[in-house]
Amino acid sequence: MDHCDYNTLECRLKAAKKRISELESGEKYRELQTLRQKDAAYYNRAIKDEKRKAEAAHAETKRVREIWSGIVDDLDAEYQEKLADAARALEKMEERALLFTVF
Repeated sequence: MDHCDYNTLECRLKAAKKRISELESGEKYRELQTLRQKDAAYYNRAIKDEKRKAEAAHAETKRVREIWSGIVDDLDAEYQEKLADAARALEKMEERALLFTVF
């Protein structure tokens, strides 16, 4: 075994002893739990934000749908008026045509 192998093994042993010490003391567990709590809080905020955005988009969709529905209703009413006007005009034309054919 040469000098490099010995140093590498010594470093690995030191790292393993530190890891064991952290695990035995609960330090690493507390660190991981804190990290998990931070992650959970971050993702909960992100989920709430996305839900809020989805609700806002849904409300906007409803608002636009109501606007378009009103516009379509107005256009339909105008069309029905014009159709009725055209029917009355046609009726008058037919009456005049009948008057002229009588004489």
